[in-house]
Amino acid sequence: MGKLVVNWDICLALSFIVGILKISAQRQCPRLQKPWNGQFVGACNRHVGAECHFACREPYRLVGSEVRLCRTDGTWSGRTSACELDGGCVSCNGCNNCGSCSHSCNYGDSTCPALYPPNAGHTDGQCVPGIVGQLCFVTCDSGYVREGVPSLTCLENGQWSAQTPSCRRTSANVCESFLIPNGDGNCDLEGGVTVCRVSCHPGYMLVGTSYLTCTSSGNWNEPFPSCRSA
Repeated sequence: MGKLVVNWDICLALSFIVGILKISAQRQCPRLQKPWNGQFVGACNRHVGAECHFACREPYRLVGSEVRLCRTDGTWSGRTSACELDGGCVSCNGCNNCGSCSHSCNYGDSTCPALYPPNAGHTDGQCVPGIVGQLCFVTCDSGYVREGVPSLTCLENGQWSAQTPSCRRTSANVCESFLIPNGDGNCDLEGGVTVCRVSCHPGYMLVGTSYLTCTSSGNWNEPFPSCRSA
């Protein structure tokens, strides 16, 4: 009767890959908002590895990122996507009176400076740039509280109606506990963020990252490492 030979290196590698896939499948990025005067091109999913594509309606042009990727740490790549008028002006032909028309304006008088999201926050509405009379809304990630007004109005003098809000962490985020066989995880609170350092017992070597950070989405930023016999 033949002997069963187990290749532990292959088993460990497979379990590590399965762990990555499971953790990635559980993570999601925050929901993105389509820009004013713009739209998503195709689906905009939130799972790790998903891409969101943006486009603007004529005569608006896209500022920020045309494509954003949901990363493994639950955050989006790139910058907030928005649609703005080129120079703040629009020209047109073929008006209702069968003639032609044009509208001219001063860029500085019709817009406010671009208002980008604060750290751990998001903006929605007409923010990049601000258009006179229109609003920019500011929200914060889970685990953070907004300090400042929820919305700002672009005024006729080219200034926003209030200071840009900020997002302050309310408490440390809670991620699932973990156990490293033949190893230890020492965790500390650093600036309101839980950071764990993983080490292995003598005679074992670490496979994977030596540091884990609890993200604002309540997930660890990396797959759990393991300790195998050296």
